[in-house]
Amino acid sequence: MLPLHDKERKRAQSYAKRACSTLIKNNKFYVAPQRETANFKQLFARLAAAGAGRPVDKDGFPDGPWTPESLADAISAIEGNRDGIEVRSVQVWFQDNDNGISDANIRWLARIFGCDDPEAASAWQAELKAAKERLASERRDRKAASAQLIPSPLSHTGTTTKNTDVSTSSTSNRLVLGISRLVASSSNLYLPIFVWAGWAVLAVLATLLSLGDVTYRLDGGLDKNVGFYRSPVWTIEKLVLIPLFLAITSRAVMNWHARRSNFEADVASMTWEERIVSYKLAFIAVVLVCVIIVFGLQWYGSYLKPLLDGSNTSVVPNWLRVTTNPVSIVPLRTAISVSLFAGMYIGCIYWLCFSGLLLLYISSHDFVEFLDSEKRKHDGSNTIEVQAAAQDLVRALYRSIVCGILMSMTIKVSVVYLDTDALRFSSWIIGDLMHGLGFDEPAWHWSGPTQLATLTSLLFLFAIASVSYLAIYRIKLSMEASQDTPFITHGAIWWAPILMLLGFQSIGLYVGFSVVFLIGLLVGIWQILHPRLPFNPRSNNDERRNETHIT
Repeated sequence: MLPLHDKERKRAQSYAKRACSTLIKNNKFYVAPQRETANFKQLFARLAAAGAGRPVDKDGFPDGPWTPESLADAISAIEGNRDGIEVRSVQVWFQDNDNGISDANIRWLARIFGCDDPEAASAWQAELKAAKERLASERRDRKAASAQLIPSPLSHTGTTTKNTDVSTSSTSNRLVLGISRLVASSSNLYLPIFVWAGWAVLAVLATLLSLGDVTYRLDGGLDKNVGFYRSPVWTIEKLVLIPLFLAITSRAVMNWHARRSNFEADVASMTWEERIVSYKLAFIAVVLVCVIIVFGLQWYGSYLKPLLDGSNTSVVPNWLRVTTNPVSIVPLRTAISVSLFAGMYIGCIYWLCFSGLLLLYISSHDFVEFLDSEKRKHDGSNTIEVQAAAQDLVRALYRSIVCGILMSMTIKVSVVYLDTDALRFSSWIIGDLMHGLGFDEPAWHWSGPTQLATLTSLLFLFAIASVSYLAIYRIKLSMEASQDTPFITHGAIWWAPILMLLGFQSIGLYVGFSVVFLIGLLVGIWQILHPRLPFNPRSNNDERRNETHIT
């Protein structure tokens, strides 16, 4: 019979062994989340030192604490983590600084601490996410406290000043922020619905005034259809291309705004609202351009003056200028009123387009400022999210260029059609295509002096392309400088727009232009639906990842 103290020792060992077994999941040392109030740095330091998620020996003890190298290898070896993780990113978690962890890496770290158990990993993911938010909150509080101690350089009394909310500092700031919230709203369908609603009003007016499918007679005795429903610039552009452009820009801005909070480094010490307000003059310039040029001058030159001149004008009639025909179809005052509403509608939707483009450029500037910050240059965290944000912005900018060229092609081909002797737009394009392919189709001719068909479309295209390409190359140069690897080639972002520009330039240049025009059109549609942009060309990431798994 064993002595009493031997029995107690055996009982204690048995209890310890049962207690230790409850800390083991899948042969790994498991530490259950305690719903602490510690921030991410404090929580991670404790778990790494305890060896949470490490393999256990035969006695149930963990195989030592985590190191940056061992933790990086464990995360990279997780099935489903195709991109792996760099040791530099893991080293940031061990450092005593304000840099936290991305949401993507929280997922992998939760699987490590949860010992590949779905329920435990889910619990740890919530715990790590809450700890990350506490770290971000503490960082913001320290930043706000330090800002209150810095005297304003404009203050003459030497007293300290507090940060003011830019949303309430002035009427112009509130207006600019209101524009940004309107364009980058919570739903990508708000702006397209607005465009469609305005078009529906014009369609009803055109139908009531018998302008939906109106035909007038050329000087040579030929009939020409210029109805509202027959014009590509009033159907394809207004119903498809402009809503698509607004949805592209709005979605990209919303995505960047959502991603912005996940990056741990401060973006040039500016909030998103402050960034928007810093472009206040650009927003005001967009409003002035759309009111003065797009609406005012274009309405006066394209509608009001030809309507007042009547049959003495040299401007070719369209569905709103049919009163210039010797046989008046609608009263002059009615035509002027409808044209005024149409001009305001055009100015408004182009204002939305340019505002969305400006917000997309601001988002790219915001991203570049983050990427070029001093803290970011020595920080390897968030690599996957940085890549995803850069690719999303570049795709949106590239799509906006393609969509802008498609809109310009639609504007030009509509104006060129009005200057020809063709009866209908569809028969004109089909006949020109057949002629260009070698079929024996009669060629079309100019009906009179050609108008300046490319002025509006070229200005519109130049504004979109210049802003978008400037933003793309800023992202490209910053990504390549930050990660020392090619981000995207010049050819990948130029070949399709150049091919489309050839189609744009060919419109009306010669009989048979439709072959090149339709090729450019099909390329543009394909690039909108499936933009094949090979990011990170000649990258060795896959090779390095394979080597990591092998080792």
